[in-house]
Amino acid sequence: MAGLTGMAGVFKSIGDAKVTTRGEFAKPGDYLFEVAVIKFFDGNAGHTHVVEFFVREAVQKGAEAPSAIGSRVSVVNLFSGNTAKVAPSKVKGFTEALLGLSEADDVGSQVEKSVSETNPCKGMFVRADSYEFKSKAGTKGTSLNFRHVPGQTKAEIKARAAAQG
Repeated sequence: MAGLTGMAGVFKSIGDAKVTTRGEFAKPGDYLFEVAVIKFFDGNAGHTHVVEFFVREAVQKGAEAPSAIGSRVSVVNLFSGNTAKVAPSKVKGFTEALLGLSEADDVGSQVEKSVSETNPCKGMFVRADSYEFKSKAGTKGTSLNFRHVPGQTKAEIKARAAAQG
């Protein structure tokens, strides 16, 4: 009977769990992204900043096709392990580009506002171009440089978000 109690506990933990999915990372390309959600949480790997985007425009860069228009891609920054030193810079660069800020602005407080439960950046556009990198450990990957999209009004963003539900 002890085995049933143990399995019952496993099944209960599955039933109580929140569903998670693994985000797809952007393939090489030049993009116009629309922010779906920005999250900052304490995950299994420590403090984690995640931005999920909808691909609105994609231009091929190199031999591989870019992520498909309409697909959802993610950017993940871990504030622990091998990426702990670069994560703050990457999050700052993304936030500056998204909100049109400069080094002189208080970017830290803007990051905090952007990850609130109300998801105030949902529907905002940001441009990104990819570049390939190789880590010190030899891992190859694709990363993104973000650029601001000027002229976004709160009314346009709100209307787009409402149209998408």
